[in-house]
Amino acid sequence: MFLDEYNDAPYKVLTYTAGHINYGGRVTDDWDRRCMMSMLALFYREEVLGGGHVFDPSSIYVQQTPEETDYNEYMTYLKSLPINDKPDVFGLHDNADISYANNQSSFLLNTLLLLQPRTGGGGGSREDAVNDLAKDILENLPKRFDLEQIQKDYPVMYEESMNTVLQQEAQRFNKVGFH
Repeated sequence: MFLDEYNDAPYKVLTYTAGHINYGGRVTDDWDRRCMMSMLALFYREEVLGGGHVFDPSSIYVQQTPEETDYNEYMTYLKSLPINDKPDVFGLHDNADISYANNQSSFLLNTLLLLQPRTGGGGGSREDAVNDLAKDILENLPKRFDLEQIQKDYPVMYEESMNTVLQQEAQRFNKVGFH
């Protein structure tokens, strides 16, 4: 729609749409959002449209132009790309991959340690403590929403888009299955 409405490609609008509207709700940290917007700016720009634009220092990702490339060539090119992207395609140092792998390994090992059964000295096992906590949380959860009443009080209308969100969230909460 934006490409049809503007004479020139609105790169700032496209970047904003992708970064804040499409992915903005998934990125909650301000620094992560800033990093994502910087990365998107590398891809949403005029220079990318030129034939043979290289996206990364290792020259793995090269822009193919429609005039030069047919479908089979595109597919061959796509299949030749690595399964896991190198960090340099996003403007990051190779150490970003190492940091990511270390963080994932630590998270996995810590999760495994937490799952191991342990017994305490007289206070019951860790499983008993978790079960007691879960029961306490369940007892304090609010009752299910009355979806029919919500639909009456807040009907879905074009002018009131938040009513749709309210109804969807109430349905999701009720699907959790508590009370």
